[in-house]
Amino acid sequence: MRYGKRGTVKIHFTIGFGNNLFQYCFGRLVAEINGMKLNHPAIPEMGIEAQSYWRNPFLPTEIIGRRLGQKESITINYAKWLKKSQKPRNYIVRGYFEDYRLYKPYLEKIRSWFPKVPKTNTKDVVIHLRLQNRILRISRFPHPSEFIKAVKMFGDYDRVHIVTDAGKWDNYTIEDIEEIKERVIHKKGVRNWINRMLGTGKKMPSTKEVLEGIKILVDGLQKLDPIIHLSNSPLIPGSPALRQDFIDHFNFIRSFDKILIHNSTFGWWAAVLSEASQVGVWGPWERGNKNLGRTDYPGWFQWGDASRTIEALRKL
Repeated sequence: MRYGKRGTVKIHFTIGFGNNLFQYCFGRLVAEINGMKLNHPAIPEMGIEAQSYWRNPFLPTEIIGRRLGQKESITINYAKWLKKSQKPRNYIVRGYFEDYRLYKPYLEKIRSWFPKVPKTNTKDVVIHLRLQNRILRISRFPHPSEFIKAVKMFGDYDRVHIVTDAGKWDNYTIEDIEEIKERVIHKKGVRNWINRMLGTGKKMPSTKEVLEGIKILVDGLQKLDPIIHLSNSPLIPGSPALRQDFIDHFNFIRSFDKILIHNSTFGWWAAVLSEASQVGVWGPWERGNKNLGRTDYPGWFQWGDASRTIEALRKL
């Protein structure tokens, strides 16, 4: 039976590639700082093989994050687990760990864990937009005028690329939106969002409102004359948005030196692992201990105004 003398860190992955990278990196940092073994599933797209070490039965076990069936506290200070413990123990890592400050001292170490992607585009700007299941909330997206202002913050550039997980960019139909609703409405994240809206007395956006929001976004961003990169690959079973060719988009974003991201952990990790000299991150992206909108890594800047959404500026 294999287990570490100083204990084992067991990492629980959730749905979502970006989430898994947070969980893996946090858990591995805890393990390396404390000289512990790791137990986790594989992330084959990033060259990470599964590791299977049993928890040491002679040591106490501590949970970092949340217990099964409970919500993750928004007040947890995860930084305390990134200091060497004087008492050997096992850890179960179960959470999201979306605090940019946790990883700032270890950026070069973290980047060394994953395959490199050559930086082949230094002149263009790439925008990552997660649309596939979030298209139902498109009225809460930044108005296209906000994206245009953000792109100007890069200074000199040649072209703009938009990378999205959606299978279509324009010409959406009622049937398209109804199909998306049918596919994702039962997913936990969307269900929670609906419950929050109902709790505030707001109505869930109608199909007509979603179609209007898409048109505003597409027509507005057309002013950038963008090159659109879509994905027609099937969705991964059980995932509301991740497509089977997702790693191609991830690595394509990493090949740029100028990257603009909205609120997506997929885009955030692509930017972190790209080593781009300029990264614009959606500033209002913050909730509890999830503060990725304030990321201040070298070359990063904030963009956007939470009040200037498609819904708020629909008549512009």
